[in-house]
Amino acid sequence: MYRLRRVPALLLFLLVVLLPLAAAKPRIVDVGVFGQRDSQRITLSLEIPEGYHQSFNEDFFFFELVDPAGADLGRIDYPKGTDTETGPAYYGTISLSAPLPPEKFRSTSAQTGKIRLHYQLCDEAGTCFLPGTVEASFSIPAPDTGSFSSSIGGFKGEKGIWLMLAFALLGGILLNIMPCVFPILSIRALNLVKQSSNDKKLLRFGSLLYGAGVLASFLLLALVVIILKQSGELVGWGFQFQNPAFVLALSAILLVFALSLFDLYLFQPPIFGSKLAAAGSRGLVGSFVNGLVAVILATPCTAPFLGSALGFAFSQPPLLIIFFFLTIGIGFALPFVLLGFIPRIIHRIPKPGAWMELFKETMGLVLIATALYFFAIFGRQTGAQAMIGALAFLLSLASAAWLYGKLAKPTSSKRQRWLSLLLFVILSSAAATIFIDPSSWKSQEGNASETAMAEHGGEGVERIAYSSERVETMIRSRQPFLLVFSAQWCSVCKLNDRRIFATERGKELFQRYGIQMVYGDYTNADPVIGEAIKDLGRAGVPVYAFYRPAADKPILLPELLTFEKLEELFSKADHEAETGETPTAQPLGDALFF
Repeated sequence: MYRLRRVPALLLFLLVVLLPLAAAKPRIVDVGVFGQRDSQRITLSLEIPEGYHQSFNEDFFFFELVDPAGADLGRIDYPKGTDTETGPAYYGTISLSAPLPPEKFRSTSAQTGKIRLHYQLCDEAGTCFLPGTVEASFSIPAPDTGSFSSSIGGFKGEKGIWLMLAFALLGGILLNIMPCVFPILSIRALNLVKQSSNDKKLLRFGSLLYGAGVLASFLLLALVVIILKQSGELVGWGFQFQNPAFVLALSAILLVFALSLFDLYLFQPPIFGSKLAAAGSRGLVGSFVNGLVAVILATPCTAPFLGSALGFAFSQPPLLIIFFFLTIGIGFALPFVLLGFIPRIIHRIPKPGAWMELFKETMGLVLIATALYFFAIFGRQTGAQAMIGALAFLLSLASAAWLYGKLAKPTSSKRQRWLSLLLFVILSSAAATIFIDPSSWKSQEGNASETAMAEHGGEGVERIAYSSERVETMIRSRQPFLLVFSAQWCSVCKLNDRRIFATERGKELFQRYGIQMVYGDYTNADPVIGEAIKDLGRAGVPVYAFYRPAADKPILLPELLTFEKLEELFSKADHEAETGETPTAQPLGDALFF
């Protein structure tokens, strides 16, 4: 009789526990596959029932491939979640993503697969139910047999390669007018004016040496890219500026270079042979060094046409990467090489005189400003404490250069110049050892894009921090938005930001057409953003991708933006949305006529 009286209580317990358990089941909203065939990611979007949440626990919350059998996904990327007393928790609609194993999906035809989601939901009272699973199918469309054809306006095979080479050459030429290259090219122009009074052979030889310095730098860059690609690193144009040590070293080089323009010291090699010393006195060694430094300063910039060419080059075999980089170098060096062979153009510049000293010192100030610009980037990457040590190092370096200038005078003996150079190296190395401590460099905490937006101050166009899940959600909801990938070391990015995005006119333009901006900061290395840039067919920042409500693929905008063309693009997308008109095909590449 006692046992019978316990039956209703048992039934009530089962009703309270098991019925919610049956209802507490996440719903798979969508399963999508994105990226190129050899670097695809699968994204799973799921909706957690109201009143429940999923705790972050990789043992009870993950998804796996069921079909094809025996295939393992890469590491799963989880969203940030909501902080609770027991750890991160997920509510509402969220997305998980993971790399697909390329060896299982190399077929030239469309394929299907199946995934299984493992979950364990909890209610608001803190009760967690038994783990469960949900399965869903997905499909992978057939790859585009034209490979990169969608990114180069429909040209395939050799035509596409030659078009990209033309872009590389033209982009290299246009690099000369980018703001980050201006200081060093001004110094190069000053050298040409000095050399113009010499014979034509010397002028031509100096121009060729400048071109050789440019090509040497581009060849070195190509080799570094190839080595990093072979080691599995994700690299792109300007990737070296994501390394704080490189940024600080560049600041130091620019500072030392600037001090020489104020005649604080005159560097004379103690011994390199009489011919090299004579060449140095005629500025030929300086021509080669100018070529080397110009390329270093050019890498934060992406000139028009260069974005597509680099995106194509970075996906090619090593030999083609070298070929493309050298083509960019030829374009970059071409204007100054031509000046050396057509000296009558140089003769139109005022003749050497007192103005050259003023011009040289002005360029010295510009170089110091450039060094401060990169030093500020270093501080952003490492924190205020690291900036103090780095500032002490730069001050010590300037002092060592001043001391070298006092000891190693043109009239000094070779032995004294050797000892002065050795003292400079010792003092500089000691300062670097004492004041620079890489272990104290703090990596950026939290979402880099959110941090960058907070520093921006909220002026101009309203920005939404980038995440792959947010982009995929906005694409599915047919919401128009401009995806922006930028970096603090990218001068073209900052130029567009000041001219357009940070202005009231830009804010009004975006609000009028209901366009949102999704902003991703690439100042520091970020594999998720790097992969997204690669998927868009680009190799570096800036990247501007406009997603229209009625189109499946974005339009990639050029590196330099204008209000007129943005308005034209937004207006056309707005008209398509209102009329239901199917948008005309637009290649995933530069809008060439912007």
